[in-house]
Amino acid sequence: MRHSSYLVLDTNVWYTTRLLNTAVGAAVLYSLHQTGRVLALPEVIEGEIKKQMPKMGTDAVEAIRKNYRLIEQLMGARDDYRVPSETDFSARINTRLNELGSLIHRSAFTLEHATAALRRVNEESPPNGPENQQFKDSAIWEAILDLARHGNVDFVTEDKAFFRERKPNLGLADNLKLDCQAVPGTIQVHYELADYLQSVRKELPSIDHSEIAEKINEHLREQLTRKAMEKGFELDEFIDHKISSFLTEKPNIIAVEFELCHSTRGVKVPELQDRIEAKEFVKGDCAYQLAERIVSDIHVKTIHLEDRSGREIPAYGEHFIRLHDSLMGRDTVPYTLRKPFPIF
Repeated sequence: MRHSSYLVLDTNVWYTTRLLNTAVGAAVLYSLHQTGRVLALPEVIEGEIKKQMPKMGTDAVEAIRKNYRLIEQLMGARDDYRVPSETDFSARINTRLNELGSLIHRSAFTLEHATAALRRVNEESPPNGPENQQFKDSAIWEAILDLARHGNVDFVTEDKAFFRERKPNLGLADNLKLDCQAVPGTIQVHYELADYLQSVRKELPSIDHSEIAEKINEHLREQLTRKAMEKGFELDEFIDHKISSFLTEKPNIIAVEFELCHSTRGVKVPELQDRIEAKEFVKGDCAYQLAERIVSDIHVKTIHLEDRSGREIPAYGEHFIRLHDSLMGRDTVPYTLRKPFPIF
């Protein structure tokens, strides 16, 4: 299958993003979804992930046990606790890769890759060097060249061996540059994820916060109108909004915090005889599905009124309506990761 663009993450990048479970990992997933890139996973890298990441987990477990022993010695006792086993870590890694399955294109390790990688080792050419044999890195590079015969490739690494004089600011090593010229697709090598994310930023569509606010207002208008009538005033025009968007672990969904402002008429202020015009502020959160451009899981947290000078009208403050489940609600947006958008 031919793809227009691939993204290859070196083994060290999978480690530092904890299998794309960090905020930066969420940004990578978002970039894939929005730019149409495919996450290519060479077999050599997948093998290293499955071999080394359980060891990272067990090292963390040993650190916990060591420090808990210290706590027990200091306190004379400690609570019981459970930590994952190496088998648990391995199972979770397989599960995570399956979760990413729709985004992943696996690249097999072939005899041709092995032969070419061995030649690079024997030549001591980058990513190898004198007394620095890097067969796996060489095999990864061969997989990248193979992918570039079918599309363009972005390769993200934290390994300086791919760069001239091991200095990323000098660009690719000369022999690797020549390799890039011999394949139909373009190959861009990025040192660390920040460089890649900056490079694709211009390709990412902007998020129209005004459109999101309008859609939230459409969902809430009828119920807000009814609530206003119950309190003896009239909801008028939708006049302003504030929207904050957050990346989540789901690349097609952003979490949104919103504040909607409506003009109102007929608000009675306790210390005045006349009714006045005021502004109603509605705060809450929701989810926004990027591809479908729809809002869901709307949760209104507070509603309050202010007079023209910006003073809150006490009788209509957040205590008169504090909605949790009563207005299209739940208590939280169900995402374990929320990072202000954009983060790059």
